[in-house]
Amino acid sequence: MKEAGVQIMHGVDIRTMVDDDRLSRRRFDRIVYNFPHAGFLEKHAETSNAVIKRHRRLLSAFFNNASKLLRPGGEVHVTHHVRFPYTKWNIENLAKSNRLQLEACPLFKRDLHDGYVNRRGAGAHWGRTFPIHNAATFIFCNA
Repeated sequence: MKEAGVQIMHGVDIRTMVDDDRLSRRRFDRIVYNFPHAGFLEKHAETSNAVIKRHRRLLSAFFNNASKLLRPGGEVHVTHHVRFPYTKWNIENLAKSNRLQLEACPLFKRDLHDGYVNRRGAGAHWGRTFPIHNAATFIFCNA
């Protein structure tokens, strides 16, 4: 990807990225967030309303910031599972409430992304991969 001129950035706080000095004066063709997750709450299952609300707040903040950093014609890509409980996140509605509209939602096929390895970002299994079944890439543009 780097050979194609793609800039990959890690350590970006997606909740405040519009204020990040590295990003604030730039506009992007694509902003990609693969398998977002707001972390776990002790004694709460992934299916609990408290955890789902936490994930929704994270994605809403991301969409709010990303929509402001797009070039005209740019896209926001969010890849995520499309099965319960992740469907309860209502990703499309969160994007819509932040001035983004869904353009496409193709199934995610890891074998088409040479070298891509997903990793857990926290918890007891930090750094380990997780199964990707029934995932799709939601592609949004500014409304």
